[in-house]
Amino acid sequence: MAPLKDKTSAAYLNGLRLVDERTVHVPCPYRKRWNEDADTAAFAEGLMATIRSWSRHSFASVAGDATADLVYERLKQRIAASPEEWSLDYVEHHQIMERVA
Repeated sequence: MAPLKDKTSAAYLNGLRLVDERTVHVPCPYRKRWNEDADTAAFAEGLMATIRSWSRHSFASVAGDATADLVYERLKQRIAASPEEWSLDYVEHHQIMERVA
């Protein structure tokens, strides 16, 4: 954030200003639902779908589709076997900036 506050930085000289910043903890929605309904199959499926959505392309491009699918299936089984040990919370850092003329 320093470049947005340093009046000599390129970012500042180009008009970028930091308006606000905050860190937000977002509890895992799948875990929350599992805590309420104890539907382990839905929990494992939902959590696995999220993990797969951001990692499969990279993993499959190296290991191949069949291997990637096998790993994800095994992980889903591990999640279902011990759901109390799994959660996918997010910690997000939001930076609100503006550009002034």
